[in-house]
Amino acid sequence: MILDLFRKNRPSDVPLTLYAAIVQQARRPEFFTRLGFADTVTGRFDCLALHVYLFSHRLVGDTHAHAASLNQDVFDQFVRDTDRALRELGVGDTSVAKRNKKLLRGFYAMVDEFGDPLDGEDADLLATRVAARFSEAAGNSAVAPLDAAAIAHYMIACGKHLQAQETRLFLGGALQWPDPLQQQR
Repeated sequence: MILDLFRKNRPSDVPLTLYAAIVQQARRPEFFTRLGFADTVTGRFDCLALHVYLFSHRLVGDTHAHAASLNQDVFDQFVRDTDRALRELGVGDTSVAKRNKKLLRGFYAMVDEFGDPLDGEDADLLATRVAARFSEAAGNSAVAPLDAAAIAHYMIACGKHLQAQETRLFLGGALQWPDPLQQQR
């Protein structure tokens, strides 16, 4: 107990707390019942990756001294969780790294595809890119057809909502999301 006072590198639970808030938002039923993400492993991963992307996108341009490291810590938690999930699904040890790398390439593709239209609040272009990225995964297994326009409007609302939150709140483990069905077109 006394040794804890002298440890320099005490692990912070803030990235885990933020990641849990991201997962909680990405698991809201509306994404699967109303907005058209497939309620499958792939659909759930896509919805989660989208939310990790939105949070990361908020922190990328942040000038706070700890924003970049927080962004990396939350992303690292996402990677560890993806690795764990693959193992739980029965993917063999020799294939986990390869499968994880493939999933993460999809995440990095979002960075390339969504950044400019999200920054420019171009809902039409963003909807086109959302449809291209997620329609195939939704396929016939989604309860509702993919509503790319609604997802694009939600993403823009998230961008504004996350930008309005002060970085110091994130550093304290607080993260709030807008309601996915309350966005105006």
